Amino acid sequence: APSPNPTTSSPTENPTSSPTSAPTPPAPTKAPSSSPSQRPSSRPSTSPTSAPSTPVPTKSPSVHPTQSPSFRPSASPTPVPSSTPSSPPTDVNECLVANGGCDSLTTCTNIPNGRICGDCPSGYTGSGEAGCTDENECTEGTNSCHINAFCKNTPGGYTCTCNAGYSGNGVTCTDNNECSDGTHTCD
Repeated sequence: APSPNPTTSSPTENPTSSPTSAPTPPAPTKAPSSSPSQRPSSRPSTSPTSAPSTPVPTKSPSVHPTQSPSFRPSASPTPVPSSTPSSPPTDVNECLVANGGCDSLTTCTNIPNGRICGDCPSGYTGSGEAGCTDENECTEGTNSCHINAFCKNTPGGYTCTCNAGYSGNGVTCTDNNECSDGTHTCD
């Protein structure tokens, strides 16, 4: 029988053996031993066909990287949150001092990081921020006094008083009949 060509041999045949020899069985596998000298090598193969490998650095488990004098962080460290939550900043109540800068006739309302001034009351013009000014209803003609009444301006309002010879509440004034009520000064 002709001898087989070593380049066409099957993977189970040994190309250097004679045609009469039996195929070489695979080597039995052994369980790793705990002895360091019998452990399989973890070094990369040094055959010319394999690519060179870079050794992987190892860290000593007993030394933390931040304890090593050669340790250099690549980025700034992340702050560790406190175990107790920080309390929110305390709001200052601006309204407690001088009505918060609002006009004394208005209401100061405290809000986070500030305050709000209320509107000026009826009878005043302006704003709680800029200040309230009394409105003179008597000179501005915004009063409801009777034509036969006297208007007197007051802070935030006015009063009406019926003129002499008239009676009423100042908003309504009726002519008095001095002849019939005996209050006349006639002879």
